[in-house]
Amino acid sequence: MDVYQLLTLVAGVPLAAAAIAAVLPRRAAAATTLATMIYMMVIVWVLPQGMVRYAGLNILYVTTEYNAMAVLLLLAEILALASLVDELDKVRAPLVILAVLGGFLVLYSASLLTLLAGIETAAAALAGLYSLGGRRSGEVAVKYLYSSILATALIIVGMGLLYSQGFHSFTEAPLGGVSWATLPVLLGLVFLTAGLALEAGLAPFYMWLPDVVQGAHLLGVVTAILLVDAPVLLVFFKLIASSGVLLGPIIAALLVLLAMASMVVGEFSALAQKELRRMIGYSMVSDAGYTVLLAVVYALSGIRDPLVPIYFITASNMSIALVITAHRYEKTSIGKIAQVTGLLSLAGTPPLYGFAAKLSVVAAFAAAGYTWLAVVSAIFFLVSAVYIFRYLIMGGYQVSHGVNVPWLPLLAYSLLLLVLGVYPGLVPMLGGG
Repeated sequence: MDVYQLLTLVAGVPLAAAAIAAVLPRRAAAATTLATMIYMMVIVWVLPQGMVRYAGLNILYVTTEYNAMAVLLLLAEILALASLVDELDKVRAPLVILAVLGGFLVLYSASLLTLLAGIETAAAALAGLYSLGGRRSGEVAVKYLYSSILATALIIVGMGLLYSQGFHSFTEAPLGGVSWATLPVLLGLVFLTAGLALEAGLAPFYMWLPDVVQGAHLLGVVTAILLVDAPVLLVFFKLIASSGVLLGPIIAALLVLLAMASMVVGEFSALAQKELRRMIGYSMVSDAGYTVLLAVVYALSGIRDPLVPIYFITASNMSIALVITAHRYEKTSIGKIAQVTGLLSLAGTPPLYGFAAKLSVVAAFAAAGYTWLAVVSAIFFLVSAVYIFRYLIMGGYQVSHGVNVPWLPLLAYSLLLLVLGVYPGLVPMLGGG
């Protein structure tokens, strides 16, 4: 398969589907969107393993672990879209497809150009989706757009500095080698890290995130959490984890400090919230902190196993997406069951997927010799459990009659979190590993 055929399969078909969905009636647009998500799941199995190059430039990097993450996130997106299918019309459906395509490119990006193209595609689509909500949606969309523009500017500056030194790819070895430790490379990595930190909502760049999660259109928030935020977190992790000796004690300490600040701000700010979606937004801030902390430990210890961050990122984002999807139906029996399942998974309650993921993070810290980080992470995980269980205990429950609830996708999504918690080894199998 040559690179033109591959790019047609990966990007050409979803772009064509987005254009077609824009002129179809509501039901046909929804069906086209779901069919495109299924198509992208199939494409994961067709992608050739290893590096995909064009004109000597790395474009995509495909592994079984990334395939597993893509399949899992796309499956969750399909179930979420099926639960919100009445929201998919000829305006929103193309934007959802474009956002998913952008996140897909980010997940597999090997070149900085591919990363930028994916982020820009997703950001433009999400800005449109965010603006289609209630009375606060316009303000939220503008806030997200400005944050995204600033993040893109930082990434472009970082790319320019890195390209000037001949560095084009995340996977060039050794990224952390002494030969790369020049001032332009260090500055380029600083700008690139700052841009990704803003995209991920890491402290002190987090102020936009809770507002967007609270006020943006539900469909855009769920799509962003699953197919944009999760790939960005993984790329952020890869960038730090592969930096090796470039980190140095000072930079490593600074990153640990930022990660700890995100964990403190995220968990304790969520503890002070009463509105569910805003509480979830601050929880995402803390998730960015855990991811960066794990990446620093990987960089300092030389660990290369990608499954632990994939477990954590997918478990957290899938749980959050289920909570937000079910929030629309929280006054119905099946909606409440799905919401409680997502919250319990987010709190790390066994035997759900969130428990397996958080346990793997604590175990990774301990195995790398950072016992104190394992203890600190476990304490912060307990803080998240406190505000989640407080919400569950204090939240009211009223049954709304006459509501058409898509019970099957909500139930399937809940069972997915349970099955993955009992058998986390299924995750790499989804990618063929």
